[in-house]
Amino acid sequence: MLSSTLLFVVAYAALGGFLFGYDLGLIGGALLQIQRYFHVRASITLELIVGAAKLGAAAGTFLGGAAMARYGRRRALGLNAAAFTVGPLVMAAAAAPWQLMLGRFIVGLGIGVSATVTPAYIAELAPAGIRGSLVQMYEVMLCIGMLSAPLVDWALSTTGSSGAWRLMVGLPAVAGLALAAAPVVLPESPRWLVTRNRLDEALEVLQVVLAGKAASSSGGISGLSLSGAFRALTAGSATATGVGGYQRVPGKVSGGEDQPSGEQVTS
Repeated sequence: MLSSTLLFVVAYAALGGFLFGYDLGLIGGALLQIQRYFHVRASITLELIVGAAKLGAAAGTFLGGAAMARYGRRRALGLNAAAFTVGPLVMAAAAAPWQLMLGRFIVGLGIGVSATVTPAYIAELAPAGIRGSLVQMYEVMLCIGMLSAPLVDWALSTTGSSGAWRLMVGLPAVAGLALAAAPVVLPESPRWLVTRNRLDEALEVLQVVLAGKAASSSGGISGLSLSGAFRALTAGSATATGVGGYQRVPGKVSGGEDQPSGEQVTS
């Protein structure tokens, strides 16, 4: 049931997990150079630089939940990419510690959005039988990011440049830019489309995700094709309904006059 298209979509979306882990892991190696470069003596300044990301992450979870409920999952992934691009660039260009704090806060927004949106997006695209394995790719990418960051920091620190920290904190912007194409490249979550009563679009996504096995490509929208495909995709799972809220999606979606509205799907 794992098509090459689905594998690409999951791997691309999981790039947010890599950035999550990388941005968590890089600050330790960069902080000593930042301290020397700006002649920081007060420990509170360093603590604020590090802690700003946690504050941003807390706000990002609410922002991500609201964005994916209102605007869709892939647009929320675009918001995630924006934070992971702008934040590192602000830090790389910083002329004062407060700008580093601002950049770390923006990166934290990306972390919060990523942790909220990406696993939900993958889960809503994955067939029930392999959903757990595909969602786990996000965690694997997070771990790869956390492992990569100190290695890159170490390699850059050996150059002897006093400004190597700028490259350390700015590199994630490259991956952030790559993720920025998510709203164009990735399909929308079929569940979100159904909650907006955009059933034709939901079926098109299902045809791609399930490699045409469950959905009828020639019959348009029919109660049988949409119901069968949607059951195969959503069996035994829950869908996000807002900030921190999840409700179970019914296993049956029918055609004609019984096709549900958004409220019916999530209640």
